[in-house]
Amino acid sequence: DETFKYCMDIGAYGVYLSGAGSTVMAVAKKDLSGDLLKFFKENSLDWQVEKLKCDMEGAIRLNK
Repeated sequence: DETFKYCMDIGAYGVYLSGAGSTVMAVAKKDLSGDLLKFFKENSLDWQVEKLKCDMEGAIRLNK
């Protein structure tokens, strides 16, 4: 809950658990990775941050 709240406080549009809880996904327009890494360190969380880009093309048909 604290991580979710922090993500929202620093500018995430939304935060959710992905899969069986192995991933916490925060959706944001700006880069939150520096703030998140600092938060993880301050709270003794051995978590990683991976920045992803939105796929603006979406699904495409490979066989035409």
